[in-house]
Amino acid sequence: MTGKTLIVFSTIRGLNDEVAHVIADVLRTTYNMNVTVADLGKGSPDITPFQNIIVGGGGGGNGVYNEAVDFLDNDFEGKNVALYFLCEGGENPKTEDTEANQKKLLSKNKSLKPIAVGGFGGCLISQNRLVMNDPNTAMVKEWTIELGKKFNSQFQPLNLLNTVPFENRFQFFTELEKNTGITAGSTLSSPKNSKQYPFNP
Repeated sequence: MTGKTLIVFSTIRGLNDEVAHVIADVLRTTYNMNVTVADLGKGSPDITPFQNIIVGGGGGGNGVYNEAVDFLDNDFEGKNVALYFLCEGGENPKTEDTEANQKKLLSKNKSLKPIAVGGFGGCLISQNRLVMNDPNTAMVKEWTIELGKKFNSQFQPLNLLNTVPFENRFQFFTELEKNTGITAGSTLSSPKNSKQYPFNP
């Protein structure tokens, strides 16, 4: 299981909110991940407890949203960050639109390297009016499943099974100065050729 995940979004028409919850549901049901969803319009959350952070930055006719740009000015050292955008090219998002929005979103943090960037179609803005408002949830789910795999591969839990050199191994005694000859070279594992000895305090 990976570390805790935060999904933040900025929205005008509610579409980024809708997609954020689709992403959260997929990560919870597919990977049993602990996911928190937050609206940047209500304030910027503390990112300290989270290992993975997903940012919904807007897209389409309104470009990227200032709240998302400001949020990405945080220090994300040691964290996995992914970005997504909506309303790009109607049914079929264009790669160049996603790349342009990514550049705008990272204008305050140009050194940040996202592990994934998604551009989702199914909605379209024309003359500042939403004329298609059905985000492609199948595309969102497919992207999220691949993102979950990346989160899992990036997560490196403490390895408690590392062995230690022979001279540093724990040695077992039945009583003072009576070495059993049995040693243990790793945690969470039984000593090689271990036996049960009575303990006489």
